Amino acid sequence: MKSKINIMLFTIVLLFISITLKAQNNDKYYIQLSDKNGSPYTVGNPTQFLSAKAVTRRTNQNIAINSSDIPVNPSYISQIAATGAIVLYSIKWFNGIVIQTASPSVLIAVNALPCVTSSSIVSIQKPKKDFEVIDELPASSQKITSTNSLYNYGNSLNQIEMLNGVCMHDQGYNGSGMLIAVLDAGFANVNTHTAFDSLRNNNQILGTKDFTFIAPIDLYSGSTSGHGTAVLGTMGGNKPGQLVGTAPKANYWLIRSEYAPNEYVIEEYNWAAAVEFADSVGADIINSSLGYNTFDNPTQDHTLAQLDGKTSIASKAATMCARKGMIVVNSAGNTGGSGWPKITFPGDADSIITVGAIDASLSLANFSSIGPSADGRVKPDVVAKGVASVVSNANGNITTSNGTSFSSPITAGMAACLWQANPSKKNMEIIQAIKESSSLYATPNNQFGYGIPDYCAAKNMLLGITTSTSANNSISLASSNPFDTEIKLNISSTSNRTMKIEMIDLLGKIVYKNTISISANTPLQYALNTSNVNSGVYTIRVSSNETENKLSYTAKLLKAKQ
Repeated sequence: MKSKINIMLFTIVLLFISITLKAQNNDKYYIQLSDKNGSPYTVGNPTQFLSAKAVTRRTNQNIAINSSDIPVNPSYISQIAATGAIVLYSIKWFNGIVIQTASPSVLIAVNALPCVTSSSIVSIQKPKKDFEVIDELPASSQKITSTNSLYNYGNSLNQIEMLNGVCMHDQGYNGSGMLIAVLDAGFANVNTHTAFDSLRNNNQILGTKDFTFIAPIDLYSGSTSGHGTAVLGTMGGNKPGQLVGTAPKANYWLIRSEYAPNEYVIEEYNWAAAVEFADSVGADIINSSLGYNTFDNPTQDHTLAQLDGKTSIASKAATMCARKGMIVVNSAGNTGGSGWPKITFPGDADSIITVGAIDASLSLANFSSIGPSADGRVKPDVVAKGVASVVSNANGNITTSNGTSFSSPITAGMAACLWQANPSKKNMEIIQAIKESSSLYATPNNQFGYGIPDYCAAKNMLLGITTSTSANNSISLASSNPFDTEIKLNISSTSNRTMKIEMIDLLGKIVYKNTISISANTPLQYALNTSNVNSGVYTIRVSSNETENKLSYTAKLLKAKQ
């Protein structure tokens, strides 16, 4: 008996020494709780902890409110706070709390509580580094030929037209009524930048929230990161002739989960708390231009084998978002060609959209992280422009920058437009339509995933719109896609019609235009000679001149490289 007591005392001493060494300089810990017993909250009264919009999202998608939605027991939070620990936030989905303490005795007291099952260090306080600066390229001098669109896109036309997004905007699908939560490291000067005048004037920024608990709390401060400023511009920016985002009429919540100067695993916990908050305020879509793989503390580093969507806290939280009916759009990462060429966390999560980067010529960016996931799933899911993307920087200018940080929000904004057009669809139906509309859907690969989406095609797919009003009123593609030197269209109608045919490149330039007449009940196969057209992606638009009973067809086609 005496020897057992000695062993126990020795173990306690070692534990105290270990905690003493760790709990220095206001380190932060994740505290795992045992249960949610005795909670004052119930699934029968969700408005206690979820906004009406969050409840409606679940109702519309037949998603039941369950125990994971119940907040952490406030009694347990009080017990932990009574030890002297600073409670930073709770994560109800995983029933845990993140605390800060500089005292070893406080951490010992926390671990001794009956409601606590374990604790783990997630951040070591370090001296501050300088805030990151967005890598900027000179603004493109390439002259853009404008389309007859509702918006004057300027140089940002390319990154939208590439996804057939102008077609969506021209039909009134601009993100209106959708709520996008933006997770980032800061939003320097968004409150004064002219690119966001319309967001401010129309009260489209619903609020800000900080989960880093590191000064400055003002997320618009010029001393904080401008990364989120650039990201937001690709979605919500609206500066005619220079920058128009993919969802200029959406509403936004701006959330800081990332502390740019340091990199510790706590940022994944911040991320989980942030998306949980986004769920509670009713977000439809979350853009996260963030990724994790290695940290300042090497013991926290991930391994490639963990890219299974089930290991990292951020990846598990991203999957939970999907279960709550949201769409998470996450950057694939900028580690392509490095010692870690694969996607970063939480891009490995299941049921989210992970986005790689391509340039204006549709080539994969050399930095774009690749797939597949460790368990063999297609990753990235899709690609969008991430080289010389037109962005809004923290200095109040419109410039260009590189990174999957920008291909992700460009995609998130288009996803918002698509969901606006199909409000009755579930999140996974929207994601599937994006994949099915993409250029490589039949043959996905580890670099491009399913390829470049066509959001107008995805919209029509979800709405059940075909190219004809009857068997004898139709327009359809009769040639292969990708095509070579010719595009063939089958056109038929039960009445005489005049048809306009246009072929438009990614810069909005009309490279082919013709008007033809078709006779009633006389099917016609029309051929476009494209031998003088360069390889790349083009939009084919065919429409009749009637106001009613209009016959139209839009498709995005790829000309193979010669």
